[in-house]
Amino acid sequence: MKKILIASVALSLSMASLVLFQLTGCTKTTTNTVIQKDTITKTIIDTVLPVVCDVRGRYTGTDQSFLGGGGIVTYFLKDNNQALSSVHPTDPIVSYGGYRNTCDSVIISVFYSANSKYYLMKARISNDGSTLSGKYYSGSSPSQTNSADSGTFTMSKF
Repeated sequence: MKKILIASVALSLSMASLVLFQLTGCTKTTTNTVIQKDTITKTIIDTVLPVVCDVRGRYTGTDQSFLGGGGIVTYFLKDNNQALSSVHPTDPIVSYGGYRNTCDSVIISVFYSANSKYYLMKARISNDGSTLSGKYYSGSSPSQTNSADSGTFTMSKF
């Protein structure tokens, strides 16, 4: 009988400790992030801050190779992060690939069918979002782009 009494007192103290801990335990403020296509919305303590980084559209400009030469280039940044390119806006598509972006930069990775090379383009977005400018690198595979066949480019949004 004495053992049962001691066990029940110990069990009651344990349960009381758990209930007390649950009632006075730590609280946590959470930050929720919802990502929908190219729009990020953050909720911080009931304050909604929209950040829009939509770079979709047609960009036309020039590139300049470090090996010499250059030309006109047109890129179409489409839904679902699809990137296509042609020399002139009305010419057939010659490059296929994708892009990813933050609010200040864009990385475009494409396969150029005319020379069977892969191109990696790293660009800064202008403050008004109308211009992409940066460097490009090419290679025989996506993981073997190099600086030997590289250059710079600037494109404006239309």
